[in-house]
Amino acid sequence: MAEAPVRRSKNGLVVDGDGWFVVNARDSRWRDEGPLGSYCTFEGKKRFPHFGINISVFEPGERMGMYHREHAQEAFLVLEGSAR
Repeated sequence: MAEAPVRRSKNGLVVDGDGWFVVNARDSRWRDEGPLGSYCTFEGKKRFPHFGINISVFEPGERMGMYHREHAQEAFLVLEGSAR
């Protein structure tokens, strides 16, 4: 499999095609949602067809937002602190 094209958006690096890639989360595109925290998706205009990963950062007391239903398995990993 070939390397995926990576491009710089106004908010950081994103991946727009098929293939493998390596992007440091610090260099990837981040969005600030105010009271809902900040997140990084790594995806550009084309979404990953089989696997997606997001990094979300919340300050104490910030909420992730209303949960939505997924058609596939979904998991959450808390690296520091606690969630409820």
